[in-house]
Amino acid sequence: QLLKAKSEILQLRNENLKTEVNAKNSKLMFSAGQMAHKNEILTGIKQQLHGLEKEPNPKLRRLIHTLDLELKSEDYWKNFNHYFDQVDKNFLQALLKKHPALTQNDLRICTLMRINLSTKEIASLLNVSVRGVEQSRYRLKKRLNLDNKDDLSKYILNFQAED
Repeated sequence: QLLKAKSEILQLRNENLKTEVNAKNSKLMFSAGQMAHKNEILTGIKQQLHGLEKEPNPKLRRLIHTLDLELKSEDYWKNFNHYFDQVDKNFLQALLKKHPALTQNDLRICTLMRINLSTKEIASLLNVSVRGVEQSRYRLKKRLNLDNKDDLSKYILNFQAED
């Protein structure tokens, strides 16, 4: 009976942990969705402002510059990284320990790949072209010392801290 009770307690703990991970994963995906939506709106506004710019207008140029700064803002990455660290503890630290030459952009690509986002979704979040993400993935693969035949996505998804 004691063994059965311990088994039930462990099962309940596992269920609680699964629920907690699912909740944190949901927050992470929501955060990523918010970032993508914000970037799409700001990019659209910027394009509309460029369309209005027939002659040099200092106020309009300042407004476009402000939008550029916001699109490159680091603030939302802090929130994203906070949620990511709760869901996938030590992933970035272990990756950096094994591959110290990785850049901040490489780490962003890795985190977004780790949550299984597509190249198009990553491009939207990073406010770059799909081609830009493909080039970043190529450089990342080189920095990770992977062969041409190695699958970058599989490497990132299956990476373990004890690798």
